[in-house]
Amino acid sequence: MTLLIKNAKILQNDNTLLKNIFIEDDKIIEISDKEFDAEAIIDAKNNLVIPGCIDTHVHFRDFGHEHKEDWISASNAALSGGVTSVIDMPNNLDPIDSKEKWKNKLKMISEKALVNFSAYIMVTEKNVDEINSMTNFPGVKLFFGNTTGSNKTADVDYIFKKLRKDILIVVHAEDNEIMAENKNKLEKNDNVKYHSIIRDSRAEYIAVKKIINLSKKYKNKIHIAHVSSKETIDLIKKAKDQEIKITCETCPHYLFLDKSCYDKLGNFAKMNPALKSKKDRDALIRAVKKGIVDIISTDHAPHTIKEKQKPYPDAPSGVTGIETMLALLLNEVNKGTFSLKRLIEITSKNQAEIFRIKNKGKIEKDYDADLTILDLNLNKKVENKKLFTKPGWSPFDAWSLLGWPVATIVNGKVVYEKGIITAKTQGNKIEFV
Repeated sequence: MTLLIKNAKILQNDNTLLKNIFIEDDKIIEISDKEFDAEAIIDAKNNLVIPGCIDTHVHFRDFGHEHKEDWISASNAALSGGVTSVIDMPNNLDPIDSKEKWKNKLKMISEKALVNFSAYIMVTEKNVDEINSMTNFPGVKLFFGNTTGSNKTADVDYIFKKLRKDILIVVHAEDNEIMAENKNKLEKNDNVKYHSIIRDSRAEYIAVKKIINLSKKYKNKIHIAHVSSKETIDLIKKAKDQEIKITCETCPHYLFLDKSCYDKLGNFAKMNPALKSKKDRDALIRAVKKGIVDIISTDHAPHTIKEKQKPYPDAPSGVTGIETMLALLLNEVNKGTFSLKRLIEITSKNQAEIFRIKNKGKIEKDYDADLTILDLNLNKKVENKKLFTKPGWSPFDAWSLLGWPVATIVNGKVVYEKGIITAKTQGNKIEFV
């Protein structure tokens, strides 16, 4: 199967060039000015074409949580958002904490996924030796806080000491003792506004500080997930300046929402870590611009409307986000907040480098033909009723955004165009180098 993307603007060496992209099967074969004969042709109409977004932090549910989301609905949501590859978190109903469970999960995903995929393994003090024997996987997830399978400090020290040094440790970092202390100070706990008091900046900062010290001590590579506060990002910058092996991510909800949103969104703005202040939000935006934040991920964690409407203590944490991430970032590009080059870095290029993803994150010969076509002049609103994600809600509902993905190509096939899933393709298992 051959595909020609004609009249495509691509970014090369800080220059925007008008090119034709010739694809055969799932690989980019040639990028040039000349015409090609192809079995299928899509006209980019002088719109920008970027590498397909890589979301390295998703919870696509399924496996007993199909009522929240499954890999088909989540794949469709990803495609509509310009995302072509994802890495799924291990906190399923039966946590993925062994090689056998990991293999079985990938096999089940392969039967449904319309995007390229991989999955993390949850690391504990009990499975380090087994993980050390594994290859061709993205890394491990360490829960250092009361989300799923929370590890004690002594156990975490053991993990860092014994884990193979080339294995990336992705960390959810919030300090349990501080959160418990904050909760005990409250006279009542019946409103979502207390979520940001319990899960405050200090809880994140102290946990990340502990993780950085362990990385410094044992020389592990660490990646801090969903950074939400100014204090934490300042700490990460200092660690980078000391050449500690650390990278980090933040998410659209921490860039564009803050705790003032509770009045309007209620539990639909409840997530872990919790939303912080506008000061924190502004600091994170600056950190994205300056390169302190390495990547943007969505932490797409869907729950049903009915679940979110429960009283605050019973409502689950997590928000949808994979359909709106790219549009929110393009809106900022149009505002001049950061450049197109930076957009590509934080949505694909850096993900490929940090997670050692093979043949993705660039538009180059012999790279995988995972591409997203953008219309930077398209202005439209986020609408809950038009979302592909199964719960059918977004915290950004009714937001008007300038700049949207209009077509998505996965493994050399046009699978999404102008609001419609146009074809089904088999997502490939992501390979790592």
